[in-house]
Amino acid sequence: MLLTTGLDEKLPQAERAVVVGAFDGLHIGHQYLIRRTCAEAAARGLESTVLTFEPIPEEVLAPPDNPGMRLTVEAERLDLLRELRVDRVVVAEFHDQFSALSAQEFTCDILAGHLSTKVLLAAENHTFGSGAEADINAIGRLAEKYAFELVIVPLLKLDGSRVSSTQVRKYLREAHAEEAAALLARHYSLRGKVVPGVGTGRKLGLPTVNLEVPPNKLIPASAVYAGLADGSALRRQIGPDAAPCPAAINLGPQPTFGRSHSTIEAHIITEHDLDLVGSQLDLSFVRRLRFVEKFPDARSLKAQIARDVQMTRRFVGHGDP
Repeated sequence: MLLTTGLDEKLPQAERAVVVGAFDGLHIGHQYLIRRTCAEAAARGLESTVLTFEPIPEEVLAPPDNPGMRLTVEAERLDLLRELRVDRVVVAEFHDQFSALSAQEFTCDILAGHLSTKVLLAAENHTFGSGAEADINAIGRLAEKYAFELVIVPLLKLDGSRVSSTQVRKYLREAHAEEAAALLARHYSLRGKVVPGVGTGRKLGLPTVNLEVPPNKLIPASAVYAGLADGSALRRQIGPDAAPCPAAINLGPQPTFGRSHSTIEAHIITEHDLDLVGSQLDLSFVRRLRFVEKFPDARSLKAQIARDVQMTRRFVGHGDP
């Protein structure tokens, strides 16, 4: 996959099949649209091209008191696009000036001019231009004017409901990890830096890693989850064939110890003594086990965590081979 950052750099001469969007989450609807773009490009001898934005429009246009939360930060989104075998990704900076472009300016300057678009693929509800001025019918007229073809792709539905990033966020905010995974075609994950904790898990005999994630990344609802842990440092320490590794993940406060602030902690189920502080780690959420609750004492909490670990082993694996 070729990556171009910004619209100032002149692209190599090529005719392109283009799809445009924020693609936050890269859910199955996005995947279907992008795969259709790749198929159209292959059939016509074009370069399959994704035009996306950083930051995504929702972040720029959101009110200050209600900032948008990302399902995928830029690095995660690019990794997922790479897996879809796109020829080229163009990441345009989205700012107030860009958002003020009219639909005709966007079509003339960027689609026809910068990208040399021969085929544009768009979902039936797609809009662009300042204030979403151009709906799919207006986009069709602009395509005709600027001599490229518009291929309208129907919206993907699952169990009769439209697949959307909004629905994925709703599931995650309600701790429905499995339902979110069905729309993503993968387990939702948090990628971040392992930071020192207060050592509570180690004192209980169940050491945990603490994760720090980007501030605009959506964190699922407070709960205990069965999940998976992966990362280059983890693989070096336990062996590449043993990862991803089962992990019992706790999101939220620690009411048993009177701690109201939320943390992201995971007990990685392995016989190895891990040292991951400072490394990058991915935590994937497979299934919610229970909601966070206050226990009468540390002993009761330890017994429950042991049950959480057993349930995690049951749902996602048995630790080291």
